[in-house]
Amino acid sequence: MILMGSSGYARFKTGTTFFAVFFIFLLIYISRRYILKFQIINAHSEIRLFEKKGEMAMNIKLKLIGVLFPAVIMGIFMPKFGFPAQGSGHVQIKCEAGVNIFLDGNFNNQTREDLKGLIIQDIPTGKHVIKAVKEGFQPIEREFNLVSGQVLMIELTGFIPKIETYEEGDEARARITVQTGKIIIQSLPLECSINIPSLDIFGLKKSKDKRIIDKAPAGTYQMEFIALGKTLHYTLQLKGNETVNLMVNFLKDEVIQEGGSVIKAGQTPVAQTGQATPVAGIQTAPQFTPQIITQTPVLAPSNPGSILFSDLFDGTDRTRPANWQIFHAPEREYWYIFDKQFCSGNGDNNPGKNGYSWALVNAAGAEEWTDYEIRTTLWVRQANGKALIIGRYNDDDNFYAAVFEAYQGDRFLKIHKVVDGTWSILASMKNSENGMTIPPMENGYSKKDSQEMVFTLSGSRLRLSLGGNAIVEAQDDTFKQGTCGVGQWYQFVLFDNFTVTAVKAGAPTQSAPPGMGQAPASPKPSQWSPLPQPKSY
Repeated sequence: MILMGSSGYARFKTGTTFFAVFFIFLLIYISRRYILKFQIINAHSEIRLFEKKGEMAMNIKLKLIGVLFPAVIMGIFMPKFGFPAQGSGHVQIKCEAGVNIFLDGNFNNQTREDLKGLIIQDIPTGKHVIKAVKEGFQPIEREFNLVSGQVLMIELTGFIPKIETYEEGDEARARITVQTGKIIIQSLPLECSINIPSLDIFGLKKSKDKRIIDKAPAGTYQMEFIALGKTLHYTLQLKGNETVNLMVNFLKDEVIQEGGSVIKAGQTPVAQTGQATPVAGIQTAPQFTPQIITQTPVLAPSNPGSILFSDLFDGTDRTRPANWQIFHAPEREYWYIFDKQFCSGNGDNNPGKNGYSWALVNAAGAEEWTDYEIRTTLWVRQANGKALIIGRYNDDDNFYAAVFEAYQGDRFLKIHKVVDGTWSILASMKNSENGMTIPPMENGYSKKDSQEMVFTLSGSRLRLSLGGNAIVEAQDDTFKQGTCGVGQWYQFVLFDNFTVTAVKAGAPTQSAPPGMGQAPASPKPSQWSPLPQPKSY
């Protein structure tokens, strides 16, 4: 029934409904005739078999039979007729074969190759949790809200291998047939706490000589070591079949990788495999840890045209890229690398902060950037929702946001100001207004659906461009400096080729950074051509 088209299902449902109603009335009619016949015979009988009290009891029983008998028959046969249960729906799970599926904590079935997953019928409406368990991998969970009569598709993909952590002497190791490595951590003092978000490790305690993290998938990891009121940050590139030895010395504020160099507090290293960025003292959010993309130097914002930051998201799939800090999203399934893109994850399933979540550049000096241009390509998977570029971020409640919004077939570009958590619109443009076309990105399927989006912050002037055209602009001087990033609101966004370039105050540019092709024509650094003033939406 689930695999039928909607019109076929409607005809099927109408036919079975008519047959069911006819069958019920036929049973009631036969039952009532039987009761009537019995009563007539009983009335004309010369021998009374029961006392009056007994007769009344028998009549009541017979009437109950006349009502309950059809109902029992209906309960037995109706499911076979395909008549749908009231207040229920169905779920079709898209997943590789051989995965165990649990519904609300109870085992349901195993996914099949012929179904490309599994179909679960007649699930009561309301909130439920689907859990997919594959041996040797982290389980995947999805929470969903089912509406009566709905056929909901849930895709369960991207299983992450389980890792192991143990201290020498411990046992129990699992076998994983993927490229993995081993991390051995020693520390002074012995006791410390370890965070590795990409491996779902938070607050891992170390109390012996060595803490060993075994069978970790090859990739780049941002690590935190906490002890003596200090937090030391470290970027590690782990290769397959590699064993990495780290010595974390909180007394000297340094992290040493065997065969690597020593990094002390106060230094600003060029990030390479095995280099660390120690930060003394307890950190408070947001943390702007000095970490720099390989071969991308941080340059003074006063040097127009200089690249302040660049990320092509060339890391390993399902890993969190370096030099980014995530806000208002769980550590799993959100803001990770997918097919050389920065993937926000499905915002519909992540309430975040009023529906928003974002990722911010976490590089040295980013909080002091003033005048710059943010350039990225992006596309969105869903029909409704928002994709954001964030600029001059001061804290969680104070920043600028450039927004691409899709809603019920319409498209908008907006520039927002967020002050003390309150969002206000500085400028907005609706598709086709003033003859300006906003290129479509919603309902995208691949990188071919992406557009280049540019947010320029130059002095008090703010400008948002899409697809090579400057579309909205505003003037505001609330925020003078701050880092930048990307975000989403109830959307599924994929970003690529993210670059931040310094510009001259008061004159936004749109010059193309090296390796990203020629940018469309735009005002020179010394010019500012006002755009038509749009309406507010």
